[in-house]
Amino acid sequence: MLILPTSLDPPASRPWPGRTAVVTWSLCGALVALHLLLRLAGGGRGLFGEEALRVATYASASWSLYTDPELFEPWQLVSYTLLHEGWLHLLVNVLLIAVLGRAVERWVGPLACAGAMLTLTCLAAVVILLAGVLAHGHGVVVGANGLVMGLIGMVATLFPGSRVRWGLAYYLVLVVGYLPLFRTSARTLALGYALFEVAQAWATHRPLTLGADLGALAAGMALGVAGRRRGLMAQ
Repeated sequence: MLILPTSLDPPASRPWPGRTAVVTWSLCGALVALHLLLRLAGGGRGLFGEEALRVATYASASWSLYTDPELFEPWQLVSYTLLHEGWLHLLVNVLLIAVLGRAVERWVGPLACAGAMLTLTCLAAVVILLAGVLAHGHGVVVGANGLVMGLIGMVATLFPGSRVRWGLAYYLVLVVGYLPLFRTSARTLALGYALFEVAQAWATHRPLTLGADLGALAAGMALGVAGRRRGLMAQ
């Protein structure tokens, strides 16, 4: 069980538009489906066989983001966010994307939301690459953490008065339900996750991902501020 954000209240000025968050739900479904396929194929058993094992191994290796310039490929700027280290890693990111991405997409529309998600994903990757080059460190990065942090930043500035509902999520493989606990402001969510990322980077000795996550958080906040100044809201 985990204590996680489970929903976002609409701004006091206007309720959420009644539209389906196609981009957000498609991304969440793709992340889950890809992870499941890679896990099943990675076992090299049953209907999948050795050929599937080789494909899964190649996909995992070629789609990860490498800070070594000799191993970097352009598609890794996006593909790394599709891979996750395990089910818990996937669960947390998918839940946060579903909660935050849905709010952003319903407010600004699918095209603007897709563009923001792509920008945040690539920006986090660029920060990782630059930090790796400057620090002469070689590593491998996977996961949608940068995208999640960017969405947190957008929500904190695009909906500063919104309240985030937290609950105790229980799950088998994916979340199957939750018990509501308390509410916090969107800005408290941003501050809390920033501190969490700092603590996690210190505990796991991963400064490269910390820089990327904080950079994505700042970029998301900048996008949210720009959206508010322009009065961005899809009709």
